[in-house]
Amino acid sequence: MHVKNLLVSVLSIMALLLLPFVATAQVRTTGEIHGVVTDPSGNVVPSAQVDVTDAATGIAKSLKTGPDGSFLFLALTPGKYNVKVTANGFQAAVYSDVVVDAARRTDLPVALKVGQLTETVEVKAAAVALETTSN
Repeated sequence: MHVKNLLVSVLSIMALLLLPFVATAQVRTTGEIHGVVTDPSGNVVPSAQVDVTDAATGIAKSLKTGPDGSFLFLALTPGKYNVKVTANGFQAAVYSDVVVDAARRTDLPVALKVGQLTETVEVKAAAVALETTSN
């Protein structure tokens, strides 16, 4: 019986010592930008080019939208970003000062307008989108 009590005590102490490491491992220090690219009629735009640039560092990431027109940039350092979306047959859309917070997803719906790639629609100081996701 004494060995059983000793074993339970040792396991309890080990669990208490590991608890701070488990708790800190769950803290996210990066954020995300998520969006869906649509055309003027509301249809999704697959394979649109999406470029995200950190305004402070100039570090850029790029990807193409999926078949459902969506994009997701993971592991972004908190700060302000510039987002540029281009697709054949549409004007480029540029969003400046998109805010990314730690442990948060920033939703950025993008509506492209019909036109040439040489034309650009620029949105400065985009309004904070309604938060539809939570921590």
